[in-house]
Amino acid sequence: MADRSISSHDGRRMRTSSIKPLPRPFWASTLTRHLSEEPLLSRGYGKPGRKDRVPPKDIYLLLIELACLVGGLLTVFYSRLAILLGQINQLIVVGFLLAVMSMCLEGQVLRTAVIHTAIRSGSTIQDLDALLRKDPFASKVHLAYRLLLLCLIGLPLLLSVGYKRFTGGQSTIEVKNGNGFFGLSSTPGKQRIGDGLSILSDVYVPFWIDPGLNRTYGFNMYIAPDNKTAAIVDSPFPSYLTSLQSTLLGGETLLLSTTVNATVSEMVNPTEAERNSEDYWANVQDDFDHEYALNGDDVRGANNALWAGMSGNFLTNFSVMYFAAWNTTRNESFTSEAIRTEQTRRMAKATWLISASNITLTETELIADSTLANQSLVQENALGLQEMFSNFLGEYDWHNRAAAFDFPYPAHHDGELRYFQPVNTVPPLAAAMAWARITSLDTVDRPQGIQSGELRALTGYDKAAQDILIVKAVPTLRKQPLLIAILLLNPLISLTCVVVKALFLYGSPIGDQFNTISLFAAAEGSDLSAMRGASLTGHLSREVTVAFDIERRESLLGGQGSTAGGLDQIVMTLDQPGQTQGRIRNGVVYL
Repeated sequence: MADRSISSHDGRRMRTSSIKPLPRPFWASTLTRHLSEEPLLSRGYGKPGRKDRVPPKDIYLLLIELACLVGGLLTVFYSRLAILLGQINQLIVVGFLLAVMSMCLEGQVLRTAVIHTAIRSGSTIQDLDALLRKDPFASKVHLAYRLLLLCLIGLPLLLSVGYKRFTGGQSTIEVKNGNGFFGLSSTPGKQRIGDGLSILSDVYVPFWIDPGLNRTYGFNMYIAPDNKTAAIVDSPFPSYLTSLQSTLLGGETLLLSTTVNATVSEMVNPTEAERNSEDYWANVQDDFDHEYALNGDDVRGANNALWAGMSGNFLTNFSVMYFAAWNTTRNESFTSEAIRTEQTRRMAKATWLISASNITLTETELIADSTLANQSLVQENALGLQEMFSNFLGEYDWHNRAAAFDFPYPAHHDGELRYFQPVNTVPPLAAAMAWARITSLDTVDRPQGIQSGELRALTGYDKAAQDILIVKAVPTLRKQPLLIAILLLNPLISLTCVVVKALFLYGSPIGDQFNTISLFAAAEGSDLSAMRGASLTGHLSREVTVAFDIERRESLLGGQGSTAGGLDQIVMTLDQPGQTQGRIRNGVVYL
């Protein structure tokens, strides 16, 4: 058959079989489709599914938060880990774990709130929009949702500030540092200073400034509570002390406890009969084989004297000393005012606090009946103590100290001002004098001189590691219950969200996977005219209610109604007051 043709206005001819229909505009009122094309044109790409009562994502997030909680508790409350990290690294770790928990919590809370909107009567599209965008400042949002979004912003900030307020704590652990060397020695750096004058003041002045009973002073002085006994304990030698300090970082300390020897001075005054007996003082003169060192030259009647050192074969016994300060204008004399002290070497339990740059004696207990068998350091030593220290009696005049001053003693822990302290200052002075001379002349950390090698060996001794208790304290976060609450807060809220969704919000027609795609899918066939005009601004002039209902559909596969295992459609409606919210059923697949 011959092709039919038609003429165009320009005279050209075209075959009728080559004419193509014009495309139909999208705004045409009807669309003619063949029934065989229906499945193809109505085909969607959404993936139907069932709603889990406890979604796997919730379990994973909750496990992450619990792991962070355990990590945070270990970081703060497990001493070994806390010491390993130190306070700064603790802050970093806890801050990171709180940030991770806050991220997990934010998603849990937002999903719970979104699910709640679909079951709550009167929810608006603005509520849903604000929750999806996490925008607490969106317009026309329900107050409860707005406060919820503000809390999600504020809670991490408050927690990040809160946990930093727990600085200033410490964690302790027992450490071993090998054997230790102890004895009569001054602090590091003072081994080359003089013959005892400087180090005497070094240990005595702290007590002289603020005398008290049952207290420790400096790195080696202890004042007993009986007001008549004082001790200078043997301390760690410089080499051992510096080796301990070299292991410390900023803020770290060591608490070192052990049993050491001590130079003890006890006041044992003559009786009234002995004071008034010329024979008693004659025997003292014979024992000492020299007169007391007199100072003052009776200026306005004031005198003071030190009588120390019973001589014999060039060696001197300092186990007994006499101190006296008197005024002849008050009818006083050496014999009437003399204070007698006895010096011995005994044993004591001592504890020191050691930092990177300091050492302080914190506790001391004199052991009863612990006098050393060998008293050679105080009984057979050529020290020249009386000649060296007699002038100190004027500097540390206990009579003058007992008088009332206009300026008080250093403030007591209770804040009470004290102008008078009834503390006997002579035994500490006697013990300090004996210690200072022995330390300056005989100790092993001084160069070998004319001193006896036997005495030199007695001034220092090793202590086995098992006899030394060393507890290391490292600055860490404070282990307080409120910090546990801060770490627990995020997981508890997350767990609450999981429980609420499983028990109370399971029937809500939307689930944890709800997003903008879900919103578009539910809006299929719905009247969206209420949204017209907001395509650019995203704002509506009034609240627009939103509801999600369940539309029963026949199965596309089997043609059956919605039963267990069937297919239902979730449909969103806008701006229809009184519209009821649908309820999810267990085991049903929803489009």
